[in-house]
Amino acid sequence: MTDYASLGLQKLVRLTISPLTISPQAQTFSIVVITLAVGLALALAPFSMAVLLVSGSFFFILALIYPILYLYLLILIIPISSLLAIQVGGIRVGLMEVVLAMGLFTWLLKALAEPALSGQKLTIVTGPLAGPFLLLLGGLSLSWLITLSIGASLVETLKWVEMLAVYLYVINLLKPHQIKWVVIVILTAGLIQAGLGLYQFIFKAGPDGFLLFDGRFLRAYGTFAQPNPYGGYLGLVLPLTLALTIWLLTQNLVKPRDSQQSKLGRVLKLGLVSLPLAIMVAALLASQSRGAMLGSAVAGVVTLMVWSRKIALAMAGLALAAVMIGLISSFNLSLTPPIDSGDAGSPYNAIVQRV
Repeated sequence: MTDYASLGLQKLVRLTISPLTISPQAQTFSIVVITLAVGLALALAPFSMAVLLVSGSFFFILALIYPILYLYLLILIIPISSLLAIQVGGIRVGLMEVVLAMGLFTWLLKALAEPALSGQKLTIVTGPLAGPFLLLLGGLSLSWLITLSIGASLVETLKWVEMLAVYLYVINLLKPHQIKWVVIVILTAGLIQAGLGLYQFIFKAGPDGFLLFDGRFLRAYGTFAQPNPYGGYLGLVLPLTLALTIWLLTQNLVKPRDSQQSKLGRVLKLGLVSLPLAIMVAALLASQSRGAMLGSAVAGVVTLMVWSRKIALAMAGLALAAVMIGLISSFNLSLTPPIDSGDAGSPYNAIVQRV
C-alpha cells in the first residue's frame, strides 16, 4: 500500500524526464545534504514556522499513503481559503486550490502506480455526472464568444473545472466505509463556523455596518467577510445535519424502546443529538440572510418529504392549494372600485394596494 507513491513518482519522472544513471555514492551524498539542509532550515526558522513545516511534511507523507486525507483537509479549509489567498497572474489562488492540486497530484501517482501493483489496466471512474459537467462546461465555453471580460470568464469557468476535478477525485478514491468520516468532518466544519458566527452575533465582533436591533447584536459572517455567503454555507450543511439528526432520533430513541432507560436519560439523549442542528439553525438566524434562510427552509422541507411519505403528501396538497389560489387570483375578481392613479397617495388607496 505504501509502494504506489514511489512507483507512481518513478513512472511520472520517466514520462517527463529522460532517465538518469546515478551512482549509489551520489545517492547517499544527496540524502545527507538534503537532510542537513532541512535540519538547518528548521533550526533557523521561527518556532511557529518550524511546527508548520514539520506537521505539513508529516501530513504530506501520510497523505501519500491515504490520499483521501486531502478531501478531509479540503472540507475544513474551504471556509478560510479566501483569507489565505494570493494573486497569481490576476487570478486569486487560495489555500483550497493548493490542497486540491496536491490531492490531484497524489491521485495521479496512485493511478500511475496501480497497474504495477495490481497488474490491471489504468481505469478512471467517471460516474453519472461527468457527462452533465462536460455539457455545462461546453455551454460556458460558448458564452466566452460574447463575454465582456475574458479574465472574469476564465475565473468563473475554472471554478466549475475545480468542481469536476473534486467530483472525479471523490468518486475514484472515496470508499463506502470512509463516508462517515466525510460526514463527521463536514459537521465539524459547520459547527466551527456556527460557533464563530454566534460569538460575533452576541459580542458584536465585527464592522458597525452589520449591527442589528439598535446595536444590540451584530449579523454573523464567520470567516466569509459577508453575512450572505456565510448563511449560504450554513444552508449547505444544514440539510445534511437535519437528515443525520432524524436518522439518529429514529435509530436511538424511537426504535429501541429500552424500558430500563429513564425518561430523563431519553430527554438528555434527545438534546445531545439535536444540539448540532440547533446551533447551526441559531447561527443561520444570526446571519439575518433572508435568501439563505429561505433556501434552508426549502431544503429542510425536501429533506422531510424524502424521510416521510405523509409529509410528502401534505406538502403536495399545500402546493396544489397554492397553485389553485394563484390561478384564482389571476382572474379580475376585485370587489373594490378601480383606484385612480392620480389619487394613489391617499391612505385608503395605499391600504387597498397593499392588500
